[in-house]
Amino acid sequence: MSNFCEELSCEILNSEKFNQEFRKLCLNLAIEQIKHIPNLEKEEVDFPDIKYLLKCANVFVQAQNEDTKEKALRIAQFTLQQGSNQEKDYAYILIDWLLNNPCINLAKKEKYIDKNIEAYLPLKLSLQKLERENKNSFEVGDETIICNSFQKDFVDNVTKNTVQMLSVSAPTSSGKSFIITMWLLKKLELQSDTKINIAIIVPTRALINQYEKDLREKLKNKLDIVHIETMPFRNGNILNKKKIIYIFTQERMSAFLSKNTNAKFKILFIDEAQKISDNQRGILLETVIEKIKNSSQETKIIFASPFVKNPQDIYLDTRSLKSKLMTINQNFFKIEKIKGKPLEWNVSILYNEEFIVIAKINIPKKINGTSIPAILSCFVNIITKNDNSNNLIYANYPSMLNQSQN
Repeated sequence: MSNFCEELSCEILNSEKFNQEFRKLCLNLAIEQIKHIPNLEKEEVDFPDIKYLLKCANVFVQAQNEDTKEKALRIAQFTLQQGSNQEKDYAYILIDWLLNNPCINLAKKEKYIDKNIEAYLPLKLSLQKLERENKNSFEVGDETIICNSFQKDFVDNVTKNTVQMLSVSAPTSSGKSFIITMWLLKKLELQSDTKINIAIIVPTRALINQYEKDLREKLKNKLDIVHIETMPFRNGNILNKKKIIYIFTQERMSAFLSKNTNAKFKILFIDEAQKISDNQRGILLETVIEKIKNSSQETKIIFASPFVKNPQDIYLDTRSLKSKLMTINQNFFKIEKIKGKPLEWNVSILYNEEFIVIAKINIPKKINGTSIPAILSCFVNIITKNDNSNNLIYANYPSMLNQSQN
């Protein structure tokens, strides 16, 4: 069945009909994302043939190709927002087939689908759903995690005794951090009194804080038996405690190891592992890894990085797991001032490696500024003024962020 769907997917992707309708869908979806921008003039784009695209997506979700699955998700997402109630139910089935539970939970929260939709699924679809979930489940204590295809591959790989070092490379939206964190919690063996140390190395103090916050939330009922340590010397030598998670930068881990030379870890997890190629900090990180690796041959080492071409080259003798699976759709916009018209800006969407203009922004007054950060921060404030959703703003340095918050 899978081979048939692969061949049929290729035929669909190469068809003129699909490419025309999918282009319309992507442009409409992008316009929907920016509709809250004030004084926005949207381009007229024909509405796609949703019924036809849903039939295509039904083939895509049964294929193994991650690019076609991404297209299926995009079709389902658009249908949840713009389709009829019957089409939305069909979109739910497609998303469930992709095992994308976060997307389903969000759709229920936003009331795109009935919160009890599972209760009125046909028997055949209910049985298929149970079979998929059973095949792709992962137990962590009393909690059952339903994994997507990438997460299941990760669990299968790290549970093999023959794999000591694994390099995981996947997009940010693949659920990489979530499944690794849940696996780390499972390896703590919270139901036993076994002494277990787990080390997490991250490149920045901000990530230390984020991991600590997330782990404390997940372990809120177990903090009496688990200690989370983020400072190498804050509590002195605490190696006698039963279960400890150390979250350090490579500098802090180096300082910790210099004082605790006999420290041994069941798991060493390195986030943003591509940083190992950096100059001095990369050398220090490699030194720390070698110390931990040599202290115990039983330490399992996991490297995680955003999508890189050769994850197996992160470290010598490392098995790799590479995925392009995305659990959320992303659009890349380009906003640029129209030459000779200081109050008018074009909004373009990147589609098939070209930018297509989908809207125009008419700002109320000319932006005055002597620096690019000042102009950009003022413009960001204008286009997000009426948007109640969260916006992620990238800045070259802190002063630009300060300006954009004013």
